Parts: sequence; structure tokens; C-alpha cells
Amino acid sequence: MIPKVSAIVSTYNSASHIKSCIEDLIAQTLFKRNELEIIVIDSNSQENEGEILRDFIRIYPMIKYVRTIQRETLYRAWNRGIELASGRYITNANTDDRHHHEALEILSSYLDDNPEFAFVYADAMITDTEHESYYNNTAVTAYFFPEASYRQAITRQFFGPHPMWLKTVHDTIGYFNEEMLVAG
Repeated sequence: MIPKVSAIVSTYNSASHIKSCIEDLIAQTLFKRNELEIIVIDSNSQENEGEILRDFIRIYPMIKYVRTIQRETLYRAWNRGIELASGRYITNANTDDRHHHEALEILSSYLDDNPEFAFVYADAMITDTEHESYYNNTAVTAYFFPEASYRQAITRQFFGPHPMWLKTVHDTIGYFNEEMLVAG
């Protein structure tokens, strides 16, 4: 089955977060319907993310794992993940982020229902306490992002930690700038 969404997880020295990240993604409603693939790009981490992921990979064929032979920039890892992605839509899944269990379904359904859009994003809650879930957290800050506009895209370039976009966007505008540290 071809997945609807490909979630790219870039990891480097994030062993303490990787298990919770994958558990969060396999709890997504799309994953339960085989409509979500998870692509983990291990950028030559000095920790044991691959070992932690071994059982997940064995149980769930929708999880792909690639370890590079050298450290790569975040955007090189994302580009590598996009090249491997089978889904119509792409999202990144930062190892320390957590989602509502329907988050990826809601975002992808919005894109399905609004073909004039190629990109969506969601608001976010911020917590200073590691390893909290979406449902059990001590968030004291929330980011409510403004409605997207061309001006915002070229000036702020900030749409939150977990946007979703059409994979075909990369056929038109290319891939992420691998030299950039943010807003690649």
C-alpha cells in the first residue's frame, strides 16, 4: 500500500527522544491505516538510535531507517528523506515533538479538500519539560501562527515545527538548501 504521508525524522544524538518520537508517530490514525510511513535518517549519530529502533523496524514495515556514514546537515537529511518518501505529502517529525493522534490526518485531509494549497501547518504548545506527551504536558506557552501569506513566507519563513506539504513541490522549486541552519 502506498502511504498518504511520509514523516521524516532526522536524528543526531537524540537517543533519549527517539523511542517516544516513534511511539507518537505509530499512534497516529494514519499509521494505524497504513497511510503513514516513517523515514528515520540517522546522521551518523554517536548514540544508539539504530539499536533503539531495531524492534520497531522489525514489527512495522512502514518504518524505514537510513544511517549515513558522516554527519549531515538537517536539510541534507530532510532531502535524503524526501528522495526516499513514497507519500503524496511530506512532514518532518522532530524527535522532541509530540502530536495529537489525529494531527497528520487533519493536516493531510485539509490538503486533500483544498487542492489550491500545497502547504499547511498547525499551532503548537511549548513545554520546558522533556518527554511529555501531547495529552499530558505542562505547556505554558502556545504559538498561534498567523494565516499564511506570501509576505509571511518570504519574510518570516516560520510556520511552526511540523508543517506538511505536497511532495511535488520539490519538483517545481527544488529541495531544501543544505547550507542553511534554519529556514532552508
